[in-house]
Amino acid sequence: MVVSYDRHALHGHNDASLRMTFDFNLRCRREELNLSKGSHGEFFIDPDLAVLEVKVDHSVPLWLARILQRLECEQRSASKFCVSTEMLAEELVCGDAEKETIEI
Repeated sequence: MVVSYDRHALHGHNDASLRMTFDFNLRCRREELNLSKGSHGEFFIDPDLAVLEVKVDHSVPLWLARILQRLECEQRSASKFCVSTEMLAEELVCGDAEKETIEI
């Protein structure tokens, strides 16, 4: 399986331990596994959404916590690999295409 996404990465100007990434256009595919074929695939998260990861060594700065709260951001733990694996496995079980077995 190939998992692809576009990433915009930022780091704190005054605090190098603060890092944030915005991942968007999250796609996956189970065919054409050669990476030279590009980053195409099926969206496994709504293409109008982005995944924000806030990475800190200790705690999220108060100013950032307030911004995230004001924007009603939800804290969730998720794996891009696991979400895309579940989607592709569901397609194999529910799809009209010929059935295959996936070993995870």
